[in-house]
Amino acid sequence: MHRRVEVHGAVSPEVAWTRYERFDAWPGWAPHIRRVEADGEVIHPGARGTVHGPAGLRVPFRIDSVDPARCTWSWTVWVPGSRLILFHDLAAEGTGTRAGVDLDGPAALVAPYAPFTRWPLRRLVRPAGD
Repeated sequence: MHRRVEVHGAVSPEVAWTRYERFDAWPGWAPHIRRVEADGEVIHPGARGTVHGPAGLRVPFRIDSVDPARCTWSWTVWVPGSRLILFHDLAAEGTGTRAGVDLDGPAALVAPYAPFTRWPLRRLVRPAGD
């Protein structure tokens, strides 16, 4: 199944990209992420790691592609018995940013997760302190 989610916010694509590229920044805009263990500090193709979520949830991942010039990146996450592929993109829009994510995977994962992604994406593109 495929789903696309988009949100709009006031920060520049450069600010949003900085929040994306540093693993240690992920909990700041995605509060369901408690911490990230990865083989580096920033996203890069081939990077692997584990996202730690609530209630001891641990989700392994691999960064598949990164294009800082286009503000795009993709990753694959594995949950028991399935995988989910997420493609993220940012674009300048007016005085702010449009953040989008394409989700591809089993309907049992994509259908409930797609609406949830709006919350962290909105946090990604909002000014600090808002």
